[in-house]
Amino acid sequence: MEPLEFLCVLSESEGDWPLAQDWLSQEEGRRLIVVSEKEISFPWESSLRARVSFRTLDSPLQISLLVYKIAQEAVFLPLYIWGGEDGRFKRFRKELSLAHLSINAGLSDAADWGVSAMRNSYFQRGRVMRDGMAIKKNFRDVPAIIVGAGGSLKKERAFLESFQDKALIFAGGYALNLLSFAPHFAASIDKIATLSQPQRAPCCIQPRMNVENFPLLQGDILLFPDTHFQWLQDGKTFDGGWTVSTFLTAIAVRMGCNPIVFVGLDFCYEGGAKYADGQGGLPEGLVETQAKNGTTVFSQPDWLLARHWLEALALRHSEISFFDASVGGLPFAKPIEGRRLLEFPWPKKENLRQMVHETVQALPVVCEKNWEFWRKSLEKCSKSLEAFVLPEEEEVYETFLVPLWALWEPVFARALIEDPLPKKMEIN
Repeated sequence: MEPLEFLCVLSESEGDWPLAQDWLSQEEGRRLIVVSEKEISFPWESSLRARVSFRTLDSPLQISLLVYKIAQEAVFLPLYIWGGEDGRFKRFRKELSLAHLSINAGLSDAADWGVSAMRNSYFQRGRVMRDGMAIKKNFRDVPAIIVGAGGSLKKERAFLESFQDKALIFAGGYALNLLSFAPHFAASIDKIATLSQPQRAPCCIQPRMNVENFPLLQGDILLFPDTHFQWLQDGKTFDGGWTVSTFLTAIAVRMGCNPIVFVGLDFCYEGGAKYADGQGGLPEGLVETQAKNGTTVFSQPDWLLARHWLEALALRHSEISFFDASVGGLPFAKPIEGRRLLEFPWPKKENLRQMVHETVQALPVVCEKNWEFWRKSLEKCSKSLEAFVLPEEEEVYETFLVPLWALWEPVFARALIEDPLPKKMEIN
């Protein structure tokens, strides 16, 4: 029977085993994973033993690998964690929670086999776009403000317009609908259309962006490679994190901006609303967590991943100061510090918009993807696979089908675990 949910126990206390065995025995589809630093001698019932797997943690160096394997095994299924309150298990628990969120999110992104992202990329053909990756350190030590659409934005929105000659203002996605002025750089990366009004600012996009947004993009378009799907732009990727705000932050880092200040990056729902204008109700699959003020709030898995991604980015770039000026939302870990917008000195920067215009105009135009070559490669792959032959040297196979299979393989392996066919995975 295919598993329905998993429990991972991070403990060596014998008092945990009867409770774990009781949990396992309540549903046939439950699976138990025990991670310990020594052999477990508890006498498991023979009828349950086949649904229990043991992993030994001999060294902290094993944590990342074990975490990844367990998260893969439980992808798309509920994963509960017992124990892990101290020592190396504390780190194991945190990494396992994040890995499970990450693998779920990655597979969700490819839930339609990449069709919507490919369709959006295909219908972008014929558009004149500039190479965003060519910007590099053009704005060294210019302050940047990353604007999110969280509930706290309504408390800071009135101040932002006065900062246009003090910092580069970046806004993307739904936040663009909430500003009364054009930011210096806009962004749109969602596979669903989120824009509702024309955008005059240079807009940073990825190939996956919904083509319905194009009529509203009235400024220059800066194309960056996709974060997850390298096949959308000839094998290139750009680590833009998990949301449009992390995407813009990665661009600000690439530009050399310093400091980088977050506004409206709440990463949680406020009063049952997703955005600062009260729009966006509570969907399914939200996660309970703690806000800065200690209250219980709801967040999305990709938001939790985005917050962790920003914290890790700040650790990697100690040469840049990161500040959270959002008055609400979830807290950030160090080195991201809390500071209100009006507490910064904000010296005036002359001709910022002129600098942006000249920089963007100097960027080379992107060469369009060779869609005819891609189509022919796709047809060759289709014919080979119909004959049960792997087209191992074909472009589509190497850059699209193999990475796609790597995402889906754990799901097939779990579903086929009791299938006796020796080549069951090769066939799938």
